Amino acid sequence: MAAGAAQRGLRIIALTTLLTGCMVGPDYSRPPTAPPAQYRFALGDARDPASIADIAWFDLFQDDALRELIRMALVQNYDVQIAAARILQARAQVGIVRSEMFPTISGGGSLQKDRLAQNDTGGLPRGAIPN
Repeated sequence: MAAGAAQRGLRIIALTTLLTGCMVGPDYSRPPTAPPAQYRFALGDARDPASIADIAWFDLFQDDALRELIRMALVQNYDVQIAAARILQARAQVGIVRSEMFPTISGGGSLQKDRLAQNDTGGLPRGAIPN
């Protein structure tokens, strides 16, 4: 019983603490807020319509030496080329495996032409068949 009373007391203390923490004093007044004079992307704003997202990542750098190094790394980096080739190979393999899920059509045909020989006895000894 003592444990139940202690838990009830803790709950009351916790609830009281939470409620008093949310209280605002009687002399509270909301501070005045004014809207900004101009918004960041106002309609009258004459900006370049090109976004930074439309620019190639290596064109963001304004250093010609750095751009040349990036270009050289992209051309001569065989590890990246091998990785790109492996990605293409994996995509092709996925396409091959995925194609097995679709129905298949198969067909076949054969042709056989048989002709009996005129002098064939059909396995009987000669003379057994009258002429």
